[in-house]
Amino acid sequence: MVLDIELEYDKPVKEEYCGKCTICIDLCPTGAINEDRTIDARKCIANLTIENRETIPEEILPKIGGRVYGCDRCQEVCPWNNVAKPNNNPEFDLPLEIEMMTKEDWLKLSRDQFKRLFKGTPVERRKYDPFMRNVADVTRFGN
Repeated sequence: MVLDIELEYDKPVKEEYCGKCTICIDLCPTGAINEDRTIDARKCIANLTIENRETIPEEILPKIGGRVYGCDRCQEVCPWNNVAKPNNNPEFDLPLEIEMMTKEDWLKLSRDQFKRLFKGTPVERRKYDPFMRNVADVTRFGN
């Protein structure tokens, strides 16, 4: 962001809320979260399925667990997220058509279907060909 005004900056957060908890580190499917809580993007499923322009490394594929676009395992297991309020926004609900798709439906997904299903969503930014490469890679490992 480029601005022509002076801003008052926030102070960095210095509190450590995790304490001795390592659940996210222990349960990361690919071991992408380091002991110092930094993330190795070369192992991170979210990075590999969303941002990565190359093929997903063979040693990571068996650990993906059916994830074609993103991964929130660390968020799912974090005790701090137990206090988060559930989402009540219908815009965040998964469309029934997508929810009901089988592995075969995903493998046969056409470019037109992709455009229709994901228009205006973050998935659309991934583009059809890389998305379908993810589908093929994930299904190749029985996920």
